[in-house]
Formats: sequence, structure tokens, C-alpha cells
Amino acid sequence: MKVTKTKIVGLAIAMGLVSPCAFSQNMLQNYLDVTTSIIPNAFSLSLYEEVKYNDNIHNSTRGDEEDSMIFKTGAHAQAYRTKGNVTYGVQGDVHYNWYTRDSDDLSNFNWNISPYIQGSFGKDWLQGLMISLKSRSVYEPYSKTDTRYVRHYENGIGLAYDYSRHERWGVLSAAEYTNQYYPQGKHNYSSTTNNKYNFSIAPYYKFTPKIRSGLQLAYEIVDYRDDKKYDDSTNIKIQGFVDYRPNMFLSMTAYAGLERDAYDGKSRGSVNDRDFEPVLAYVLRYIVTQNLTLSYNLRYEPDYGSDTGRGQRQSWNNTVSASWNATSKINITQTVGFDMNDEKNCAEDTNEFKYSFRANYYFTESMTVYAGYEYDIVHFRYYDDSDYHSNEFLLGVRWTY
Repeated sequence: MKVTKTKIVGLAIAMGLVSPCAFSQNMLQNYLDVTTSIIPNAFSLSLYEEVKYNDNIHNSTRGDEEDSMIFKTGAHAQAYRTKGNVTYGVQGDVHYNWYTRDSDDLSNFNWNISPYIQGSFGKDWLQGLMISLKSRSVYEPYSKTDTRYVRHYENGIGLAYDYSRHERWGVLSAAEYTNQYYPQGKHNYSSTTNNKYNFSIAPYYKFTPKIRSGLQLAYEIVDYRDDKKYDDSTNIKIQGFVDYRPNMFLSMTAYAGLERDAYDGKSRGSVNDRDFEPVLAYVLRYIVTQNLTLSYNLRYEPDYGSDTGRGQRQSWNNTVSASWNATSKINITQTVGFDMNDEKNCAEDTNEFKYSFRANYYFTESMTVYAGYEYDIVHFRYYDDSDYHSNEFLLGVRWTY
């Protein structure tokens, strides 16, 4: 079968490897993905129905687990269109989860919608401008250490502008605003509501059409509603990056630098407050053949600590995934993830291991039946009796129009 650009990018989008509509925390990476991806004019609408069984819905410790069947009904849409010098894209998902156990507390409605627009907009000086929006509503466990279910809304806007009038060099500037809103509910987390403002500038140099490297300077402000759980902070990040994309099959981006977090309130003067800490990130996407696609993501950086320790923690995240088209009708995807959180101001350090498997069978161009399995275990380094794990089995059907 002939490998076309449309098929390759379509596969990458399906895996989540090329995410033109994802509102990334790193606007630089988001912009690099969008502007170097080949997005065909396309529109699709999918309706799906899933049945899940989870043996530990509350992430409880051994002996206190509670299981439940979960019925999920949803719709997914994505559209991409290029008109003149402007590219439009949107991706959205809405769904409802119904639990057979604790239905009144756990059943929920969620959405995730992310449009973007990128192009010159009829003005030469606007060439290279991208605007991204996002709106998300989720009902999920608050954190690894506090596993109570909490509703929160996330809305934001991001802008990126690539000034590249010269053949060899350019300057990419970006700004993001995100509001995380936690309404009052059964468990009142309203004090966690916050606003984040991020600004960055990244001068870069094109060594070849396939390689560009530069330096990113970023400044972030995090403003919480009050200081019951977390404290306001300012963040400065200085990191170099190299982006290598030799062809449509392979892309690699590496970041390395330093980050300085300055906290207010009770976290002021805590461990690592106002110290420069290392940050590392690496993103690899490789379409090995028309039947096999691999990806690897690594990120090591300072993060907000638990509400017990406040202040800072070091976070190390690794994810490896592979998607294999076994036949023209069968696709298998496997993902392995390992996360480490090193708390600097308390003893709630955690290691987490995740594994997921999913097999899709395409009955027709419009109908897909799929099955999957997910395993998740969280280990507390200093509190073994707090460890928990879960197994989840999935069976679903999807109609695409």
C-alpha cells in the first residue's frame, strides 16, 4: 500500500503524536508541532459507547477497594482546513460516565474542546501567528495523594508569533493564560482555583531546513484564590532547545536548562525556594513503517508539591508508546509510563507505573470495535501502607461519519 502524507499524519493524530489542537503547557512545542505537520482538509464525527470494569474506583489501599462498572457515552469531532495562507483546526470530545456503584457521587459529564488558527491572515507581518483556545471540564481524583473526586474547569488562550523574516534566524514569542476553577462541592477545593500567566521568547537559528536550535526565556505567574492549599509563585525558566525534523516520518525536540521558583506565603523559604533547578525534556516521534509508529516523552522539572508539604517537588515523567497495524483491519497500541515525584518539604514521595493495551478492529470504514486494559500502581516510598493499584478492562464500539 502506498504511504501518503495524509495517511501518515492521520495515524499520528489518531495516536496523539501530532496534536495541533492540544493546548500544550509548552506553547513552543505546540507551535513546532503545528507548523511542521501536514494537516489535510478533513472532518470527522464519531459517536461511541464504552463499558468499563474498574476494581478500585476510589484508589483505596489494599483491603478497602471498591469496584464498579462504568458506562461511557460520548461524541468526538475533529476538523482541519487550510484556506489560502490560514489553517484552521478544532478537536473536541464530550461524554457522560455512569457508575453502577456510588452513582450519585461519581457519575459525571465532561468535555474537552481545543480549536486553533494559524497563518498570515492577509498581512505579511502576521505570517507565523497562531492562536490556540481550550475549554475542559473533568471530574477526577484530585491527586495521587488525595484521591477524592473533584470537579474542575480549565479555560485558556495561547498566542504564538514566529518572526522569521531572515532565511536563517527567527524569534518565537508566546503568551498563555489559563484559569483553573474548582467550584464548591461535596469536597470544597475552591481555594485551589488559580490563574496562570506565561510569557516566553525564543530566538533560534536554522542550521539547515531540518534543524533549528535556540534559547527560550520564560516567565510564569501563578495566582491562587487563597493560600489554604498552595501559595502564589513566580517562575523563571532558561532553556536551550534543538528541534530536528529530517522528514515526515521523524521528529525530535530536546530541551535543557534551569528553572527558578519563588514562593510567597508559608512556602517562602522552603526547600529549593528561589534556587535554580535543572529542567530536561525530550520528545521523539518516529513512524518506523506504514504499520508501526513509536513515541517517547521525557520531562524532568520542578513542580508544585503536595498540599501537605507545600513548596516544591521534583517531577520526572517518562512515557513510551507504540502503535502497530497488524492487518488492514487490526490496530494495537501499547503504552508504558513511569513517574517519580520527589517532595522537598514532606515525605509523600511517590513512584507510579502505568501500562495500557488497546486493540481496534475495523469492521467497516464507519464502525470500529475495540477492547483494552489498563494497570496503574502508585507506591509511596515512605508509607507502604498507603500504596494502591487498579485494573481496568474496556470494551467499546465507535461509529464514524
